[in-house]
Amino acid sequence: MELSYLLAWGGVALAISAVVFGVVCLFLVKGKLRFHMAVAVGSFLGALALWAGGNWVLGQFGLAWRTWVVWPLALVMFCGGVWGIVCDVRCLRELLRNHKAIRLGATVLSVAAGMMILWYGGLIGAIAVGLGAGPERVVSWEGQRLVEVDESFMDILYVYYPYRGPLVRGTERVVWHGEGDEGGPQAVDGDRDYVALRWRDRVYAPFCAVNKNERGVFLSLSGGSRISAWRDYPPEDWLVSWIPRDGGAMLYKELTVTNIPEGLEAEYDWWEEMGDDG
Repeated sequence: MELSYLLAWGGVALAISAVVFGVVCLFLVKGKLRFHMAVAVGSFLGALALWAGGNWVLGQFGLAWRTWVVWPLALVMFCGGVWGIVCDVRCLRELLRNHKAIRLGATVLSVAAGMMILWYGGLIGAIAVGLGAGPERVVSWEGQRLVEVDESFMDILYVYYPYRGPLVRGTERVVWHGEGDEGGPQAVDGDRDYVALRWRDRVYAPFCAVNKNERGVFLSLSGGSRISAWRDYPPEDWLVSWIPRDGGAMLYKELTVTNIPEGLEAEYDWWEEMGDDG
């Protein structure tokens, strides 16, 4: 077995041992230390039960926690675990207060084990939680409300689940688009002073700047930009080009669309020229 696997499983074993030792300490110490240990163990196990146990129960009904529920629970688990390790060390020192040499060695080993637990527990936990609880938004797609979850890790992937309320979502993937998808909108150079997008034999030209939060379902990549639908309008008419680290987005209109939503106004002269040509 590789060293990384041994360390990972060792971290898991140490984490379980730390929790068990924390529970045992509740019956071996008194005063403030017992209170702090009870808070640490209770918060950790309570958050774990709500997250993992609650998710299992919800899964029986085709549901799962929303991201904004999962991440606070994960934070409580992490904080409870950190404080629990501190209390474990204090408990160990209290139990070995009459054995200085053993207490010193046990303290060093406990601190080292605690660092290992925090490192691997935090890393593995963040990956496990993050893959199933990435940033999310509620969007509309083909007449239904969906929860968009950014499950990108090594590659870009946006997955859309049924909206089931503010706390939970469905587990069935309704639609998903990623970096490897083919047939998405692609940038093309034309004979005019702009870069157009071509998708399904339709050509789109920049129309005006919009708020990035108005983007709808993610469709594809185009160069360094990401292409999404706009609001709940069909992508056959409107597309949005945006960059994650940039606050703005560019709205593209299909060349033949004449029905302009209220509040929109073209920011480029070529649309007037196209109207004159038509």
